[in-house]
Amino acid sequence: MAAHAADGPRITVFTATYNRAPTLPALAASLSAQIFQDFEWIVVDDGSIDDTSEVLAKIVASGNIRLRVISVSNGGKHRAINLGVAEARAPWFFIVDSDDRLPPSALAVIAQSIPLAEAEERCGGIMGLKADFSQAVVGERLPENLAFADSLELTYKYDIRGDKAEVFKTSILRDFPFPAFPGEKHLTECVVWYRIARAGWKLLLTNEVLYEADYQGDGLSSRSLELRIRDIEGTLLFYREELEGGLPLLGMLRESSNYVRFCLHARRLRQLLSAPGRLALPFVLAALPAGLIMKARDARTLRRLL
Repeated sequence: MAAHAADGPRITVFTATYNRAPTLPALAASLSAQIFQDFEWIVVDDGSIDDTSEVLAKIVASGNIRLRVISVSNGGKHRAINLGVAEARAPWFFIVDSDDRLPPSALAVIAQSIPLAEAEERCGGIMGLKADFSQAVVGERLPENLAFADSLELTYKYDIRGDKAEVFKTSILRDFPFPAFPGEKHLTECVVWYRIARAGWKLLLTNEVLYEADYQGDGLSSRSLELRIRDIEGTLLFYREELEGGLPLLGMLRESSNYVRFCLHARRLRQLLSAPGRLALPFVLAALPAGLIMKARDARTLRRLL
């Protein structure tokens, strides 16, 4: 492993993990294989009840990676990110999920891009591509003739969809922590990415693949609608801020529809929770088939389900 700079690592790779003992060794192997080695790896074990702690202990004992493990009670990825940002020793912060991995050149490409990003006064991060494990790029590629853009522009002006790999200045993430609602364990990362954009921070764009993703059947991506239903306060915050952010007309129409849809759902949930003798929300959701929840695409269906 290459020697680290005396004043700390250049990049913090951050992972929040929950019951991913089988996938962590592959991620660790991909980090050990990085061409660029001036990084630290922080893992927040978010209350795992499988063999995660033993797997992480073996990785630490191997000495192949500069790894710090922080164990907490299960609070969700967004709370874990806030903790990781607070603990990070590097000026750049790269979130990598525990069931994914990095191609060998990923951190080298990021390191080569950092001087370009730092030379731009209002650049707060670097965005590259994600691919799946078959090397197929996820979503659209970034505009070839565009060097810098913010997350809102990419979504609503250039219609760039699909997950992307984002690396942010640690200082920016400290200025924009994830909000957390009591009892809710999921919040889309776009809440913070769009807040950063509204504050005038842009991203340096590269069409290099920086990240390889494996979308697990029980992962956050596959359960997106279910989680938005369950953790409704964070969902409403996201859409409310979208509508306050000066979106183009089509974006306003789309997000207005989503906001009304989830407002109706929230009202129905509150009625269920406040009615005497009714089941509490976790039991209501547990009673619904997961496939049926995932197919609920409009307010009428959501009301019928509940």
